[in-house]
Amino acid sequence: AGMSGGIAYLFNPNTENINPEMVEIEDLDQEDIRFLQEIITNYIEETDSELAKKIIKNNEILKFNKIMPKEFKRVLIAKQKAELEGIDPLKAIMEASRG
Repeated sequence: AGMSGGIAYLFNPNTENINPEMVEIEDLDQEDIRFLQEIITNYIEETDSELAKKIIKNNEILKFNKIMPKEFKRVLIAKQKAELEGIDPLKAIMEASRG
């Protein structure tokens, strides 16, 4: 699988194939769990996928991990901090993306 700056969710990830210099493996928070339940349920409605049904039926959502690119996380944190401090988020994002 490839990534280009966004968050990925992997089911039972093989961590041998994940580059720890580029991404962090995170546990799911409640927002992630709700998001995954919603998209998997929608996927079931669209495809009738047996695997998706099994994941929902057996409550296997927690077998997913969140894969967060380090650069993307830095930008998200800068944006959140700027919004809390009343600073222009775009300026904070530009500064954070320069490293």
